[in-house]
Amino acid sequence: MPFARLTLSHEPSLDQGRELCTELTDLIANALGKRRDLTSVLIEVPRAHRWTVGADDQPAAAHLEVSV
Repeated sequence: MPFARLTLSHEPSLDQGRELCTELTDLIANALGKRRDLTSVLIEVPRAHRWTVGADDQPAAAHLEVSV
């Protein structure tokens, strides 16, 4: 069963969250040839964060992990 964890620096709206889950599920099913109905997606937003890239603060950031 494929599992995707999307970590965001800011909380998406309800509609954005639904769209992200749908798009990630479709991407995993199509790109990896996995069953859509068995694909799990989790969106997380840490309570406190300090997200940097190259030691520079980022106003918005995301990280995607997918495991099969």
